[in-house]
Amino acid sequence: MEAATGLSLPRLSRGRFLYFDAESSSERSFVAYTDEDVFRRCGVRIAFTERSGGKSCGPYASFNMATHVHDDPHSVACNRMALAAGMGFPGVPLIVPNQVHGDTVLSIADASDEGVAAAGVSALEGADALVVSCEDVAGLLCYADCMPVIIVAPNGCFAVVHCGWRGIVAHIAISSLREVCALSGAAPRDCNIYIGPFIHAECFEVGDDLARRFSEMFGSTCVPDARHVDLGIAVRIDLRAAGVLDERIADVDACTMCAQDRFYSYRAQQGVCGRHGAYAVRHGVR
Repeated sequence: MEAATGLSLPRLSRGRFLYFDAESSSERSFVAYTDEDVFRRCGVRIAFTERSGGKSCGPYASFNMATHVHDDPHSVACNRMALAAGMGFPGVPLIVPNQVHGDTVLSIADASDEGVAAAGVSALEGADALVVSCEDVAGLLCYADCMPVIIVAPNGCFAVVHCGWRGIVAHIAISSLREVCALSGAAPRDCNIYIGPFIHAECFEVGDDLARRFSEMFGSTCVPDARHVDLGIAVRIDLRAAGVLDERIADVDACTMCAQDRFYSYRAQQGVCGRHGAYAVRHGVR
């Protein structure tokens, strides 16, 4: 695929993606948000998944991406394979970090079997951001109220970032952006930022101490009142300060707690729920 000299402005579109379910010998589909232009420009396929179209049952129904939530492991494996197939990357190695609400950024630059195996070991040790600068290695992080962020540089280097409130306070989106820029040679102003579904301010009720902390760190605009915090505003303030242009930020603009028919919500489901995913992979020669 021809390398891009620059990215078009980001635009997220909701679409339905098909895959073949071998167990039922039928064609099925799932829903996800993606940007076709960035795929054409630099070969990076991104996706923010919704919760329908998979194998999981009960509170995990049905396109759960997470193995740590007591869902049936076979169902999760089938869901992940369906995601890869629907995105056009069946069989590509998948790295899924053990998310620990920290600030560790894991980088992967080697797509060899040994490099992928080493990255898998590091991912199990815990990381909340994954930066991939090689082709044909996919990254997946899982969410149910926390904010998913994907960063794409013009040369195809990308990051998938888990931004809970602890990660936002630790500036994990900025750490990931800096790593992408260091590996790609791009400036922050040239990178596209994609924000997936997360819990919005009207549903994110917090204590006085946390509201005060966000106000002191990011300004009063991200604290609409004494008991609520706007994580989206906080992250945008951080990104702008790092040099990201407003027009380079695209947002699904969906609240996970308000749209439980489409997304999982840890708060709404009292901690017993699946996880939707943020997925990214760069096309190589196969």
